[in-house]
Amino acid sequence: MAVWLIGFVLPALLFLPPLGSIAWRRATTGDNDFLAFYVSGQLVLQGKLYDTHAFQAAEAAILTHSDPVLLLKRQAVRPPFFAAAFWPFAQLPFRVASLAWMAVLLAAAIGFVCLWPDRTAAAIACFWSVGLASCIVGGQDPPLILLWLAIALRIRKKHSFLAGLLFALCAAKFHIFVFLPLLLWRHKLWRGFLVGAAALVVVSFAAGGWDWPRQYISTLSQGIVSPDVQHMPNLRGMFAAWPHPGAWEIGTGLSIAIVVAVAIRKTDLLNGLAVVLLGGLLVSHHAYVQDCALLIPVLLIAWPRIRRLCATYEWCVIPAVLLLIPLSSLSIFFGSIGSCRLAGVAIVAILIWQTAAGLGYGSRAA
Repeated sequence: MAVWLIGFVLPALLFLPPLGSIAWRRATTGDNDFLAFYVSGQLVLQGKLYDTHAFQAAEAAILTHSDPVLLLKRQAVRPPFFAAAFWPFAQLPFRVASLAWMAVLLAAAIGFVCLWPDRTAAAIACFWSVGLASCIVGGQDPPLILLWLAIALRIRKKHSFLAGLLFALCAAKFHIFVFLPLLLWRHKLWRGFLVGAAALVVVSFAAGGWDWPRQYISTLSQGIVSPDVQHMPNLRGMFAAWPHPGAWEIGTGLSIAIVVAVAIRKTDLLNGLAVVLLGGLLVSHHAYVQDCALLIPVLLIAWPRIRRLCATYEWCVIPAVLLLIPLSSLSIFFGSIGSCRLAGVAIVAILIWQTAAGLGYGSRAA
């Protein structure tokens, strides 16, 4: 009864009514990231995906009463294969397509819960995830990535090639999954991954033209692509206010890369995936609260070990550290705090603990 009250009833009463209202309003008015995805689907086959003027003109045609300042903040920031996936949505009226996309995200989240071995824990994690809630409100795609991960983990033993293909779809957030190829190489899932990655490259050149890499890099260099750096739950956000933030980010990022590489070599696939997600989010350079939805598998992978540690009254600080992620993510909604820096610190702490646990120190402590 306590699990149901705390895990489901409480967040449903607290969060679902306001989140549902906000998500509906933003989906029907275009005040979310789906607008950029929709326009990308319109322009990708025209060779104008990274044409700022064409992009803004297309958005203005859809939202005739939108604030011009808001239009300036949107741009295509994904590779052409991602935009090509939204071509079918772009053939529908915008409001219909937006509601259809929201239904896809909800279905993906439900599919993730159904496919994860511990469905109750997965459902509770999703109900309490600020990152997942932000995805639904903002129309972002991490729920689909969660679904790909759940399917790939479920079929990896019998269908390793198909699992590798699904892991390749994580390239939609390639800057967060930068360490994933190391993990797949270690566990012999690289064949399907390479075929999938090659297919995505071919689709990108076919849809975006031969010049798309140069245009894409030029687009990513624009300041509007990464606003409010101090709100990022990664190294860039942690060091935004420090002197020489770039040097701190690079130096710490290299240290994290070494830690992740060592952990991948020594741990199994599940613990390795947790380390890949933690380290990748930290070094991502571009991440926001919705990307914290990708930490749901990390918590679920670590949960059995956490329960054992709590049962022995040792390392009791770990659950508190885990709670820092949603609590500090919520801080971005309050002007007095206005920063996800605490989330970055919590993710670093969990990365260290998960690495130690995966190498055997955690089990020895339990």
